[in-house]
Amino acid sequence: MPQTSVVIPAYNCAAFLPETLESVFAQTYRDLEIILVDDGSTDNTPAVVAPYLNRINYIRQKNGGLPAARNTGIRAAKGEFIALLDADDSWMADKLERQLPRFSDAEIGIVYSDFSVRYADGRFQPSYLVNRPLASEGHVLENYIRSRFLFPSTMVIRQSCLEEFGVFDEEMLACEDVELFARICSRWKVARVDEPLVIRYEGAHNITSNSTKINHYTILALQKVLSRQPDLPKSTREVIDKELGQQHWWYGYAAFKDKNMPQARQHLIAAIRCDSHNVRKAAPVLAASYLPTPLMDLLKGREAESGANQP
Repeated sequence: MPQTSVVIPAYNCAAFLPETLESVFAQTYRDLEIILVDDGSTDNTPAVVAPYLNRINYIRQKNGGLPAARNTGIRAAKGEFIALLDADDSWMADKLERQLPRFSDAEIGIVYSDFSVRYADGRFQPSYLVNRPLASEGHVLENYIRSRFLFPSTMVIRQSCLEEFGVFDEEMLACEDVELFARICSRWKVARVDEPLVIRYEGAHNITSNSTKINHYTILALQKVLSRQPDLPKSTREVIDKELGQQHWWYGYAAFKDKNMPQARQHLIAAIRCDSHNVRKAAPVLAASYLPTPLMDLLKGREAESGANQP
């Protein structure tokens, strides 16, 4: 029985898979199995994977989305620990060797690391978490809600955490990781290796490039955390409510700029209900959403002209 199972969900990532798989084969830690779940890819993924079939467990299924693909891999896993890896990311050779010893503490459910980001336009960010000062260790739920610093490809999860809290919510088309990781963090401690052990690829295909969709599913994820964890401390629920208010504000303001006034009002009101401190910025936008469109355009024009005339 392997100690660690590496779960790689893939959908139309044939161009990335050789580098991703080779980064796992190169691990200095050897007691592992590799499960690649092809989520109904329409590119040449089967041909790219063919040379590796004697080294991996290749599962091809009908397209069901990222959470479903991850869940298929987790259910097939035999290891005590689950290491997640997205099909367009890659690992440093000592990643697992650096992380797995941290599980000697029986209260640790997740071990994560810093990571580098490689952008489609050629930019390279050596450390992502350097800009996330709340990234921390121990009981991190409130910090994680404020600054979502747990990313799947950086993480190794104790299998018993998933037995306790279940797998990814397959109804979530984004932020399914936020919902599951937050619930795990409500009970288990988290450990961190403070070095970039992963190279994450950011391109147009990443869901993170769609801010409106991210707002929508972040709201849904946090609502699910509240409903599924009714025994959360009051301080934690207040942190979640405040973050929900912020997410509603962003969503509502974006809808206002797009002139979708019913949607703007819905989220601006929700922003105030979640956190009364939002009334100062949300109320004027909410009031403006009831103005006739020509008057709104006139006011915007006057504001622009006034701004242009200021020294």
